[in-house]
Amino acid sequence: MNQPNLFDTIREVQPDGKIRHRARSTDPPTSHQAANEIGSMLNALQARMLAAFAKPMTDNEAAAWCVTNYGEMMHETYRKRGGEIRGRLVECGKRKCAVTGRNAMTWRASE
Repeated sequence: MNQPNLFDTIREVQPDGKIRHRARSTDPPTSHQAANEIGSMLNALQARMLAAFAKPMTDNEAAAWCVTNYGEMMHETYRKRGGEIRGRLVECGKRKCAVTGRNAMTWRASE
């Protein structure tokens, strides 16, 4: 029998060739289920976050922009995509985040 292991459907290959697992082996079954469900939507969510970074923003500000403009997902779902698209963003310095009130790094989409 050729049964896939738990991570066959919830991993992604990063641009640098490293494999990133979306759920840890110690996570409860519900986390693995959520990772499987979100996997098919990642490219669209990442594209939405990239659009938000048309001007310098923090990850939280970009996530709030996505919730306002696209809805569908929770703030945290969008915010996590910021790290996934980091290679397509340019660092713009730190400032106070309009969402959290804390100092945070700002980013914008690279040309």
